Amino acid sequence: MMDKNLAPRRNWLVDVSSCVAYIMRAAPVTCGMLILLSSCAPPGQRWFDAHAGRRPEPPRKPVIIQPAPAPFIKFSDDTPEDDWAPVVTKSVKFALARNAQLLFVVQATCPAPIDLKGQADQLGHASDTTLRSLLTVMRAAGADASQILISARVQQNIAHCVYHIDPK
Repeated sequence: MMDKNLAPRRNWLVDVSSCVAYIMRAAPVTCGMLILLSSCAPPGQRWFDAHAGRRPEPPRKPVIIQPAPAPFIKFSDDTPEDDWAPVVTKSVKFALARNAQLLFVVQATCPAPIDLKGQADQLGHASDTTLRSLLTVMRAAGADASQILISARVQQNIAHCVYHIDPK
């Protein structure tokens, strides 16, 4: 007679001991992966966008760098004294009328020769001629000697001595 079980017979040779051995080998790896995955927080909105959930900030204002103010009076060494003396006198009187305790900063910038002796001679010539007459004109206009600060320096890229007068 015929078998009542019409399902095809599977011929799997599976041993119970091999299944248990496979599970025992895979268990530490599986447990480790489960521990790692369970200890991590699930990815949130900030995972994709760092600014998500934060209040919007207004854009920052750009920093405006203002150029240095122009000197109060500026003239060159090749300008004759008859041209700059009346301007200096009028300006010093005007500035002292507004503030009697004003300090005038006079700066001479002269061309730089190659050697140090030439630089010293250049600065000595500027102080003996134009700076001395400038000091005399400023004192005659009403500025005290303690209100005038004079400095001199050399610079490579100029042709003539340039004098700046700034009130502070």
